[in-house]
Amino acid sequence: MNFHTVSSLRIRGTNFTTKMMKRIIHNTAVFACLSFFILACSSEYDIFVEPRADMELSKTSVDVLEPVYIKNLGEGETFSFWPGDEGQDYSKISESRNAGLPPNRGIDFEYTYLRSGTYTITMVASSFNEETGKFVQQVSTQQITVNPGNNGNNFTRFAIDNALAGYSPEGIIEGNKISIPIGFINRVSGISDKDFAVLINKRPPLFSANSSSAKVYSEEGTLLQGRGDDNYQLNLIDINTLEPIIRKFTVVQDGLPNEYSVAALFYPVISDLNVLGNTAIEYSEDGLTVATDDEINKLQLAYPGQTFFGVFLVGVTPAQLKSAILNFTLTEGVSLHLKSTGEEIISGTSPVDISETPVEFEIIKTINGFSVTSEFKIYTTVF
Repeated sequence: MNFHTVSSLRIRGTNFTTKMMKRIIHNTAVFACLSFFILACSSEYDIFVEPRADMELSKTSVDVLEPVYIKNLGEGETFSFWPGDEGQDYSKISESRNAGLPPNRGIDFEYTYLRSGTYTITMVASSFNEETGKFVQQVSTQQITVNPGNNGNNFTRFAIDNALAGYSPEGIIEGNKISIPIGFINRVSGISDKDFAVLINKRPPLFSANSSSAKVYSEEGTLLQGRGDDNYQLNLIDINTLEPIIRKFTVVQDGLPNEYSVAALFYPVISDLNVLGNTAIEYSEDGLTVATDDEINKLQLAYPGQTFFGVFLVGVTPAQLKSAILNFTLTEGVSLHLKSTGEEIISGTSPVDISETPVEFEIIKTINGFSVTSEFKIYTTVF
C-alpha cells in the first residue's frame, strides 16, 4: 500500500466519521425539538385532579336550628353539597325546584335544618379532564338525624297587618314574648292613639315561622295562615285604657306546640321636661329655634320612637352642669334611664351630668314582662 492509498483511506475514514457525527447531531436536535413540542403542547392543559368526595360532620345528630359543620376533606376542582332536606335532595335531582348548595372550591360550610327527620347529606366532587374532554365526578354520602328539640316551632316574624296605610308594625321577639311598638305613625298622621287602637284591633296578624309546614293557632283554636288575609281580629288594645290585651298564639311543628304571648304597647313619651328650672324645647338643638313642621314630620318617620330637646341656660356654673336636676312627667309603668349606664333617673331627684351634650336617655315602658323603649337626647346652650 503506497502513500496515496493510505491517504485516500484516511480521507474516506474522516468523511465517514464526519457524516456519522452530523447524523447524530441532526437526530438529537430533532428529538429535542419533538420533546419540546410535546412538552409545550401538554402545558396547554391544566393538571387533572382526580375527584375524591370525602367529608366530616361535626355531629351526626342535631336539633332543629342547631348548625352542623361540614368539613371538606375531598379533592377536585369544585364541590357541591346537598343537605337532603326539602328542595335539596340529591336523590331527586331530576325534579324541578330541587337544587343543592352552590358549587365551591373546597370551602367548609355549616348548615341549619328547619325540620326534624333523617336526611342524607350528599357531597359531589368534580373535575374536568381537558385532554379527554370528560367531566368526572365522585359522590359521597352521610346520614344525619335532626331532632325536633324546642326550636322547630318558632315565629321568625310577627306583625299587625296593614295597621295604617300599608304600614305593618313589627313585633320584637324575645323568647316566647312578642312586644309590638306602636304609636308613632298615627301621631305623625294626626290620628289619636284611641282611634289607632280601634284600627289595630280589627286587623289580622302577619307572621312567618321557621318552617313552611308549621301550623299556627290563635288562643281560640283558629288556624291562621298569617298572610294578612285571615278572617281574624287581633284585638290587642283596650280602647278605654289604651293598655295592652295580651293575646296567645301557638306554633306547632312535628306535633310539638310552642306558645307565644303577644302585646302591643304605645311608645312612651316624656312631658313637661325642664332642666335646672329651664323648659326644654322638643325638636330644638339650641333651646331657642325649632325645626319646621316638614322637618319634624320627616324626623318622626325616619326615626320612630326617637326625639330630641334643646335647653337654653343662662348663668349656670360648671358644677351645676355636672349635677343637673331634671323635672319631667311620665305615665304609669314608665321609667327614665341614662342610655350610657342604664341608671334610672328620678324626676327632681337624680343628678345628671350635662356638661357635654347631647346626653342620651331611654324611656322604658314595661307591662307584665313586655317592654317598649323610646329614646331622646338633650342639647344645652349655655350663655
